[in-house]
Amino acid sequence: MVITQNSVYNSVIWNEVGVNRKSLIAILNAQCVDRFVYGKLRNGDSCSYVEVVKCLNQGGSYGISENGCWCSIFASTIDEVTGPNHERTMFRILDSSFEKFLKAVKEGLANIGMPEQAILTFPFDEVLLAALDSGWKNVALKWIEQGYPMNDEMLLVLCENDKQNRMWLKAHKERLSSILEI
Repeated sequence: MVITQNSVYNSVIWNEVGVNRKSLIAILNAQCVDRFVYGKLRNGDSCSYVEVVKCLNQGGSYGISENGCWCSIFASTIDEVTGPNHERTMFRILDSSFEKFLKAVKEGLANIGMPEQAILTFPFDEVLLAALDSGWKNVALKWIEQGYPMNDEMLLVLCENDKQNRMWLKAHKERLSSILEI
């Protein structure tokens, strides 16, 4: 990767405020233009993507599309995570340990010249939330046990949307106790 004043500036911005789809597309176009692979989305539309990581033991891969969306690529079909239920195409990541998948994505980003902060755009929360509310619940729970931080939406799913559930009340108390000094 060539270091320019622009790339240093972008790196500083990424470190300070994080990443969004627009900045992800800009970095893709600046750093990975020769790495785009062309294919078809499930609906038949053309789409190009940059492969980030080969699936661990599953014969496909994950990447970032020209639209700045993470996508899965299996059997020559590209599925972008762009809306409700699209995260289900990513459930296969849960077959790997959280740490192993995280390491593979970070290495993949480095290999294509993308800043590590691009991992912030991966739809981890959406995938886990959808998995917790499906037949993939047990593997999603393994990721949480391995250290993935649970958010309020995940906790609500586990509490069956009952804010009077003991698990919800305990988490709420733990979250607020330090500032309320109780």
